[in-house]
Amino acid sequence: MMGQAKHAMDGSSDSTQITAESTSKSILTLPTELQVAILTTISFRDLCAFRLVSKDTSQLLASGEVVRQWALHHFSKRQLDLYPADPLPTFDYISAQQRRYHTALGLATRLADYIERDILRFTLKRYDVFPAQSRSDLRKVVKEGLVDNMMPIIFTIQHYLEQCSEVVIESLASHTGSRYSDRFDLRERLIVESYDTENLLLAYKFWLFVTWLHGQILRYRADDVPAEHPVTRRWRFHCIDKADYRLFVLVGNVKGLSRLLKFNTYEDRRSAIALWVRNMDPILDPEWQQTWQRHWHKFGEHPTERQIVAAMQRMNLLQGDIFIHSARAKLIREGVIPQKEAQDPIGTSWQTMDFLCEIAGYDVLHTPPSMINNWDLGDVDGPRE
Repeated sequence: MMGQAKHAMDGSSDSTQITAESTSKSILTLPTELQVAILTTISFRDLCAFRLVSKDTSQLLASGEVVRQWALHHFSKRQLDLYPADPLPTFDYISAQQRRYHTALGLATRLADYIERDILRFTLKRYDVFPAQSRSDLRKVVKEGLVDNMMPIIFTIQHYLEQCSEVVIESLASHTGSRYSDRFDLRERLIVESYDTENLLLAYKFWLFVTWLHGQILRYRADDVPAEHPVTRRWRFHCIDKADYRLFVLVGNVKGLSRLLKFNTYEDRRSAIALWVRNMDPILDPEWQQTWQRHWHKFGEHPTERQIVAAMQRMNLLQGDIFIHSARAKLIREGVIPQKEAQDPIGTSWQTMDFLCEIAGYDVLHTPPSMINNWDLGDVDGPRE
């Protein structure tokens, strides 16, 4: 019986392999236009599976028109503008873009969940005009809209943090002392200058919101002290090191920002930041090079010299050094925001409300548009009598 079952399984595997090979041979004999028309409709996972069928399929997807058209079909214009492809892009290019897309989608989804659950849901609860099921559908529509609206913004932030991290590494490798700081400031401003005003303004508002959000979830509160800590020993409860946090944001990029939202407690977030910094410290962790390499994961060049990593961990980044100061300077210079905003604090509640109104598409402090024009929610018939 076992032999028959094994034979049946082997037969099924052989049949699948034969089908895959015959399908791939059929596609390979087609003109390039038809290959593009077929292969651009499949998912990245299926594309990877097709690539592994044979040497010919691997060669077809190594680079060329099929790869270029697949990228144009599956990636947004904003992503392709920030990460332009060569005339004949390689499969490694779309692999890197796919990782960037999923990382950005992960952060957008977590932020949308947080915004809808902890902020917008309180707005919707004030209006008892739809049945409970309808309000549930409304929340789903709101979250989907938040994700769609945040994705282009997160791509901009992702690109900025990648470029900025590489600038830090290059500056530390070639300069020391104050000369490093001057070089970094200049090149960081050039990164910001490369963004068009419309996308920069959205990214600026988004970063003000992120600053406010981190002020909420990374703020020490008495209730966050573990129960086993007696009142007389609360001084032993560690707070988040601000320098470690800003290094985590700069180098951790979008994946790091998403990770902070994954945890539920202050202590979990503090421990995650401390452990991340420790694992990348060449003094504390003998496997620091492997940690850096895993973290970068083809998003850029990772530091390979011990002194560069040590210098990065000594950086004293201040609030606003990451993105805000340079973005403000450009937006003020172009008359998009008033000059007086240069002195405004970073991450206030009103700045957050401004971003939420922008990203949600309605004034979150007042009636949602669904109560005026009834979004397509299926079972919504209108207000109750």
